[in-house]
Amino acid sequence: MDTVKKVLVLTFALLLAGDKPLSRTTAINEALERIKINPSKLSFNLTFTDIDPFRLRFVNYLLSHPLKTIDFTDSVALKLVSAKEPLEIVRAASEMLELKATMPVLTKGTYNYPWKSAGQLTAKLKESLDIIYTAILRAEENIKTVRSGFTTAQLDSLYNFLPYLLEISEEETESKAELTVEEEDSISKSEQRLSKGVLNLAARIDRTKISESAMTLIYACDLALKTLQQIDPKSVKAEKAYTIPEVSGDILYYTETPQGAVVIGGAGKTVYSGNFLLIIDLGGDDEYLLSAGGATNSQPISIAIDIRGNDIYRSKEPYAFGSAFLGAGILIDCEGSDLYDSKNFGIATGIAGFGFLWDQAGSDLYRGDTGTEGCGYIGAGILLDSSGNDYYYGHLYAQGFGYVGGCGLLFDKEGNDCYVAQGKYQDKIRRRDHNLSLSQGFGFGARPDFSGGVGILLDDGNGNDTYIADVFAQGASYWYAFGALVDRGGNDTYQAFQYAQGCGTHITIGALIDYAGDDNYLSHSVSQGCGHDLALGVLNDRKGDDNYVIYDLSQGAGNANGIGIFVDEAGDDSYTAKQDRNSQGYGNFRREYGSIGLMLDLAGKDSYIGKGGDESEWTNGRYGIGIDFVPQKQK
Repeated sequence: MDTVKKVLVLTFALLLAGDKPLSRTTAINEALERIKINPSKLSFNLTFTDIDPFRLRFVNYLLSHPLKTIDFTDSVALKLVSAKEPLEIVRAASEMLELKATMPVLTKGTYNYPWKSAGQLTAKLKESLDIIYTAILRAEENIKTVRSGFTTAQLDSLYNFLPYLLEISEEETESKAELTVEEEDSISKSEQRLSKGVLNLAARIDRTKISESAMTLIYACDLALKTLQQIDPKSVKAEKAYTIPEVSGDILYYTETPQGAVVIGGAGKTVYSGNFLLIIDLGGDDEYLLSAGGATNSQPISIAIDIRGNDIYRSKEPYAFGSAFLGAGILIDCEGSDLYDSKNFGIATGIAGFGFLWDQAGSDLYRGDTGTEGCGYIGAGILLDSSGNDYYYGHLYAQGFGYVGGCGLLFDKEGNDCYVAQGKYQDKIRRRDHNLSLSQGFGFGARPDFSGGVGILLDDGNGNDTYIADVFAQGASYWYAFGALVDRGGNDTYQAFQYAQGCGTHITIGALIDYAGDDNYLSHSVSQGCGHDLALGVLNDRKGDDNYVIYDLSQGAGNANGIGIFVDEAGDDSYTAKQDRNSQGYGNFRREYGSIGLMLDLAGKDSYIGKGGDESEWTNGRYGIGIDFVPQKQK
């Protein structure tokens, strides 16, 4: 029986069984059975690696049950989009890190609040301050407890060396390009010893208490916002003229507390150039030139709430805007089209801490360098943008990046958005004419000693979005980590070079899921549903007429005992593969076992350049298979 007849027989049998459109699960199971693999027994062998302090149980579970990955990714996305308040999103990030943080309960104490006798402040403003400050006192207890477990020297080591493990300077990139193999190997071993010492120390950090502190503060800020947004900024007058070196412009109130300074800006423009415990700005096009909601080693709690205006946030310092080191940093901007401009480890970054940035409205520009726009490492960095056509620009470890013990989340709820992560740090190991990204839903581990974290980029809504990256990006991961890019609607464009678009490398899981729209995918290799070296890579596109272009080792490719799954569920699609020998449903033989590559198109009239063909079945390598199913008709 020839190939086409086999597919027709399969389709007819499925129709008789239930007369339902072919499901993704049915198609995957059928393809596996055709290459003599029992779907229920498909798993990776994890017995040859030790479990380190940061190994996530759900990552182990998915590696043992790889076919659960798509449903799991859907469940994570659904939990996030169903969240009715920001607290639920922060809690979801904590749960991804398997931290058992309890929900906050705020009870107003008998504390003599510093602004009690401030006559110029309205009752509503004082009430909001009381709520937030009560949460600050609660969070301070937790953070002090966490920090008390370390000596001053140990805290300094964490502060100096945790970010150092990720930083790549431009000078270092240029100099390493000229090193010999022996010199590079010596540097690599030295860096590995340093990372092992620092990360073993970081494993002692009680991330649950840090998470609870952040949740308490975010709960209080969200509660206070309901009152703050009702206040007419013109109804509040300054009681006196304030002279503060770190603040200029429209200042309504300023005071010092044991935890840091509190300042309130008015309806006019205010310029902030310091690091504060709490900023509340009621209006105006403001500028924040050092920090806003940035928690540092010396200011472990920091909150900024800007109610109105088109604002500028610009800093070269780390932990600047909704970012934190060993503490909790929160920035909430309620209205306006804003500019966020930071260098390294700013804009929704948590390193040994929890950082949270929530922009509620406006078309915003986010611009960072390394570790930005949703970067988590021994903690969490969360960027939530609720509306607007936004532009995200970073170079490395950006836009939903999770390193060891961390969760990085970028969640954009609507708009035509553009995400760019490329252009600066040379990929000296693989292709020196390309740059590293490690962004846009990327989970990363410190191989071979420490498992990776969780990196998620979630774009909700029906915007036409653009994703541009280079090497390692767009729902990908490396070493016992989880990376996912989920786009829930719109005609989107995905452009990358290598290790991207639903790719897992070295015992890990990467997934790209696009729910709807006429999409374009362009990458060179090891992409579009590719698993390399005992890893799983998944690309699942559910609706729309899509175009896929690659060079090789992509579109459902398994390499070195990896599993690559590519499933397009509907639409008239086009597929182009320059090298058909190792793409479009490809597997190879390594370590006395095969690899698995599935390329499945479930419906539509499709065109192929490469191995595949419309309404046909083909095999490729050892355990590679492609099936373009015959369209089904319901009675």
